[in-house]
Amino acid sequence: MKKKAIVIDFTADIHSDVIVGLAKRSLDIIYWTSKKKMDISEEDSDLFVDTVFHSTYDAVAGIPAEKVIFKDEQLVGAGVVSHMKQYESQTLAMMRKFTFNEIPLKKLQRMYNTYIHYWYNVLQHLKPDVVLFPDVPHIGYNYVLYQLAKMLQIKTVISKRTSPIPDRVLFYEDFTNLKELKAEIGRIAQEEHHTKNIDGTVLDFMKQVNNITSDKIPAQYKKFTGFSGKEKEVEFLPRLSSLKRNIVEHKFTKVVTGYVWMLLHKRDVCAIQRQKRSGLQAKIGNIENRAMCRRFRKEYRCLQVDKPDLSVPYIYVPLHRQPEGTTNPMGGIFDDQILMIDILRSCLPDGWNLYIKEHPTQWKFPLAHLGRFKGYYTYIASHGNVKLVPTNIPGFDLIDNCRGVATVTGTTGLEAVMKGKPALAFGYPIYMYCEGVLRVRDTKTCEEAMSRVYNGYTPNKEKVLQYLQAVERTAAKAYIHKRHGIHSGLTHNESVNNLIDGFFHACTF
Repeated sequence: MKKKAIVIDFTADIHSDVIVGLAKRSLDIIYWTSKKKMDISEEDSDLFVDTVFHSTYDAVAGIPAEKVIFKDEQLVGAGVVSHMKQYESQTLAMMRKFTFNEIPLKKLQRMYNTYIHYWYNVLQHLKPDVVLFPDVPHIGYNYVLYQLAKMLQIKTVISKRTSPIPDRVLFYEDFTNLKELKAEIGRIAQEEHHTKNIDGTVLDFMKQVNNITSDKIPAQYKKFTGFSGKEKEVEFLPRLSSLKRNIVEHKFTKVVTGYVWMLLHKRDVCAIQRQKRSGLQAKIGNIENRAMCRRFRKEYRCLQVDKPDLSVPYIYVPLHRQPEGTTNPMGGIFDDQILMIDILRSCLPDGWNLYIKEHPTQWKFPLAHLGRFKGYYTYIASHGNVKLVPTNIPGFDLIDNCRGVATVTGTTGLEAVMKGKPALAFGYPIYMYCEGVLRVRDTKTCEEAMSRVYNGYTPNKEKVLQYLQAVERTAAKAYIHKRHGIHSGLTHNESVNNLIDGFFHACTF
């Protein structure tokens, strides 16, 4: 019997190919949300005759799908609303990413309740066996759907790239409890001669990371560690050099016409209040955001320690770019990174420091104003044992010289344990069950972790390899987005087929 599936925010070309493949593998796709109309061949269209297609833009704005008519619409009762209350603040923060104008808090709360009402009825009416997500849900409506599905005990499947491990994608039900991966780690630990059963690819990756220094970074690794070059500045008018080149190439009229069309043409944007924005509005907004980012950068640089002493004992804390799913929802309460820093500094031994480094792309991020605020860095630097370090200091130098790394869910934590340094994880990273990762939830657990670090605790290399081997056995050899496959040895079709196998196995077992 076919399993009925709802697929949420599968938008990219590779996603479309994966969903078509799952439909051919006897998964009944009953509902599909996407930012764009899916390009499904005429040959495959019969697989989706009864599928409800729902624009992500409409879903974010709380607009129902056209084909959805509830025969017996249920008003959501106090029990459901009370259960979902615990996720309200997280969801409202996610929704702020899709507000171009100030929206009153009460209106956002009303939209949150609209999400609950609509998606509860979708689940009750369509009765899916499984809900699929291509990433940890983190855009408001899909997070509500995820939590409702869990409440109703409907199976959920999330895929996640195992950064910094290349070309591997994990599948799991719950991002706070990776039971599938944990079980495999346990099985490997029970194997005889398990140290001899480690795959060559795992050993090679471990060796590669251990050999990384600030002046020796593999090309494949650079792409995902902030070393991919300076991002182009947002410009209101084309550069003079660009104009000259187009004149020489006899493209000036065509390019100017296209540029004017881009400025005036209005496109749909993902927003709580459904709207269209012209290229001109987008450019003005980007320029304003860039100015705000420059103010954040100025505040940081005025407070940074230009030449931090790497010989003193310190904990390295690389900040996450925000807003992002890696902190909300994966960080829980530690989406507020200052809360993490306050707990850490209160537990530091005498003579130790926290070295805080801003994420290299935070000041190039259009939504930076939602992740930082005026005085953010001033508060952090106001404590004597907390130092802001320049962002151009290579992270690997800071890892190599630290006593430990602290992060919410960042890949730096896994890099640290692979290099023999303990990692304090405040959220739910995919490596949370790896040897060397000390889970922190509050001051008490932080004190316990810091005591172990102070007394010289280092990860057992053999057990770190067991974690990596567990990933190798349970993950699909694939990439989720095209940009992740740039340095991959996998073809598009290989990646698609492996993702289909991974999703299908996760759905049916």
